Amino acid sequence: MKLVCPEDRAPLAEESGTSACPACGRLYAEADGILDCFRPDLIRNPIARAVTEQAIAHYDATATQYAGTDADIPPDYPVVRGLQAALRATITPRVIVDLGCGTGRYFEQYRDAETVIGLDASRPMLAAARRGRADWLAKRGVSVRLARSTCDATPIPDGAAGLVIAIGILGYHLPLDPSVLQEIRRILAPGGRAFLVTHVRPTRSLTDAAKHYIKFGFIARLPAPIRRLP
Repeated sequence: MKLVCPEDRAPLAEESGTSACPACGRLYAEADGILDCFRPDLIRNPIARAVTEQAIAHYDATATQYAGTDADIPPDYPVVRGLQAALRATITPRVIVDLGCGTGRYFEQYRDAETVIGLDASRPMLAAARRGRADWLAKRGVSVRLARSTCDATPIPDGAAGLVIAIGILGYHLPLDPSVLQEIRRILAPGGRAFLVTHVRPTRSLTDAAKHYIKFGFIARLPAPIRRLP
């Protein structure tokens, strides 16, 4: 699948080390299997822009540590069970887009897909995904693309995704902003599904969760009511 320019949606012309937009002329660099389509200038919500910068700084610094916890996710974890249900309910999810894929923590669940596209704003997190679960998927015949990207200006063509996944991103690291939901709708194929999870760690009280939202500046966008997964 050809990825597109996040700004004008023109298919990118792929060359060695770069991908060029034939419409606007912008070049997007690619290194170590990661295409850099990160366009903070296209983030419409100023709160989301500021929060994204904070999240990048955090995860760039902690990517190795974060990747070391991936194996700690139990198979009966509620998010995993919900994701498996979404995969079963999606008719032929040949193309899966994982928004905020991080280190590819949930990539193993996508083993039956034809193509998996992992998007994240942190290059070190994507590099960890490439070294681990992305390679695991590729060895099983799944086409894997990794790209550095925002959530509301992605390099995904219109109607390309059978399933869009965003776990622990919206309403947690990013505001529940209409522009992100519009982007998800744009990239979903007819009949496609979106699996969106915002969660609070079991060790956190709802008060602690509210403090998290206040810290990142979007308490006014806090989903209501908050409820914990069983």
